[in-house]
Amino acid sequence: MKRTLAASSLLVVVLLMGCDQPPFAQPTPPPPAPVATPAPPPPVVAGVGVGQKGRSLDQYEGAVVTPAKSLFAVRERVVFEVEIPKNLQLFQATEGRLPKSHEEFMQRIIKDGLINLPELPPGRTYRWDPAMGELMVDPPPAPAPSTTADPAIPPVVPVPGQSLPPVGLPPAPPATPTP
Repeated sequence: MKRTLAASSLLVVVLLMGCDQPPFAQPTPPPPAPVATPAPPPPVVAGVGVGQKGRSLDQYEGAVVTPAKSLFAVRERVVFEVEIPKNLQLFQATEGRLPKSHEEFMQRIIKDGLINLPELPPGRTYRWDPAMGELMVDPPPAPAPSTTADPAIPPVVPVPGQSLPPVGLPPAPPATPTP
């Protein structure tokens, strides 16, 4: 009997003391993980398929579309696989080297060689890589992350005693007391 009374007393004391945390305490949520911005894609060697013309036809097939897609591909292939290599070959034969800079490449190979490079999608640029001896296409620069809120969207400020409306719905009118 004494054991039961002692055990019961101990159980009551433990229950009354509880834990060190206040009752109904909410655990603090972990801080949000930083949003990793994806790295921009690496530059690619300029070749068939980098130009903008004809890209809108890629999703279609048919008797009219397939020859049109082939026309754009052949034009790019002639520039990247015939005209530029031939002009580089002539430049190397006369100078004994490849162009040393992008400016020299654009002047001596493209402009003097009367080559019309295919138009690139917005944000992309051509770049001569003297170390590789290749014409590259740089990806568009990554957009800078916005640190400010959109000024067109007003911030939601909770009013004490009023619940926030669901997202996308206008706030409910305040309740009027009935007499």
